Formats: sequence, structure tokens, C-alpha cells
Amino acid sequence: MLIEGRKLWPKGDLLQGEGGCLPIKPESVDIAVFITSLEFMPDASLALTEAARVARKGIIRGLMNKNSPSSLRKKIQGVTQRNSCYAGAKFYSISDVKKLLKKALLRKYQIASWSTTVFSKVFGSAESSLLPFGSFLGVAVKFGDVYE
Repeated sequence: MLIEGRKLWPKGDLLQGEGGCLPIKPESVDIAVFITSLEFMPDASLALTEAARVARKGIIRGLMNKNSPSSLRKKIQGVTQRNSCYAGAKFYSISDVKKLLKKALLRKYQIASWSTTVFSKVFGSAESSLLPFGSFLGVAVKFGDVYE
């Protein structure tokens, strides 16, 4: 991914690290972002704790929604070895994310926003909190005075 990142952002400061031990000083970035990566980490809690250490303002997570038909298909692919990249993946729902944040974050936070990709052609602009079955789940965590 670093090779691809350097192609897209040749003057950017890119570095390689493990999610549980980032080579970054505390509170040296505004926001830590995970896009479909925590599903494949052996200890997502440790990665979130580390993200909270390096980020000043919060964390953004984009992940495959456990409650979606698409994730069920990916789980089956992982079990049947048709697509082995999903064999060790852990899928999360919004309630799983809330539990994981409560366990991982040692500082005050609030979930500023969360949403799934709802079936817009079928349900229109329905609130994703009413229909949390979309394939992709986005969660914005803001550090502050409120525990979620």
C-alpha cells in the first residue's frame, strides 16, 4: 500500500507501522482513520487504543457491516476458501463497535455520527439507524467530554 500511496501522493509523508504500535508521537495527527482494516487486525482493541494515543480530535472508522447480506456472503467465502482473504476477518455491527470503543478508549469520547449504506434505491433516504443493514458502516468518534 505504501507503493500505491507514493504513486498517488509523491510528496506526502507516508510511513509503515503496525496498528498496535504506530511510529508516531502522541497527539501528532488530528484524526486517525481506519477504512476496512480493523476487520483484518488480530487485536482491533489495541489498534484503537493506539489510534487514540496519536490522534488529537478523534477516529473515523469505515468497515464492513456485520449485519449486511454482503458481509454474510464474505463470511461464507472465507469459510469455503473461495476467497481466502476473508477467512480470518472479523465483521462488526454498530453495537459491536460501541463495545469495542468502550473497551479500547481510555479517554472521553462520543460517537459524533454513524451511518450505513442503506439500500437507497429501495428505501430512499431512510435513516440508517432504523435500517442498519447496509454493506458499509461509517463511524465518527470525537474525543471530548462525553462517554458513549
